[in-house]
Amino acid sequence: YDYHNKNGLLYASTDKPLGLYIMKYVVIDGVSKPAEDSMAYGNLVDADFRQKVFEIADRLKIPPDYLMTVMAIETSKNVNGKMVPTFDPSIKNPGSSAVGLIQFMKATAKDLGTTTEKLAKMSAVDQLDYVEKYLKPYVGKMKSVEDVYLAVFYPNAIGKKDGYEFPQSIYQPNKGLDKDKNGKLTKGEIANFVRRTLKRGQKSKPKSTPLP
Repeated sequence: YDYHNKNGLLYASTDKPLGLYIMKYVVIDGVSKPAEDSMAYGNLVDADFRQKVFEIADRLKIPPDYLMTVMAIETSKNVNGKMVPTFDPSIKNPGSSAVGLIQFMKATAKDLGTTTEKLAKMSAVDQLDYVEKYLKPYVGKMKSVEDVYLAVFYPNAIGKKDGYEFPQSIYQPNKGLDKDKNGKLTKGEIANFVRRTLKRGQKSKPKSTPLP
């Protein structure tokens, strides 16, 4: 399925009809592609990355903003005391084997038919193929932005109530998210963090995103 704007320029080519989400487009090198303000954190990535996120999100049946938010969280680094999204496909977690846009672990990479070393050498656009491959089993289960994040962070919590408590092995490296400082990390606390991150990324978005 090829999609063209009113001027006849191609802006999407997919294996099934689009229709879940409409985007704001700009013409780049004669081709219409998603504009920076078409999705959360869109100003931090290039047009090819935005285009691929749009197509992947459509296949995963989630808003592009949700996928961008999860990758923003997973690729953040500390800059002068603030966590700043990088969307760097080679970014590594100093405390584990995790690498990339959704912090692929060694075992996860192996299950996906690759390695963390190969993932780290990929372009961000190419690595998105593995992001989609990882999230594909959760299609239909990701009803909210926090569900998409939990698919990466701790899949067993998907569908649980906000009072669900994560095990201590999850709490220790993430205790900064324990807002009431009670020694427990709940799904509700994670959800609030993810939703705030989503809103930050949406600040520059227009209220409406018409088709080209």
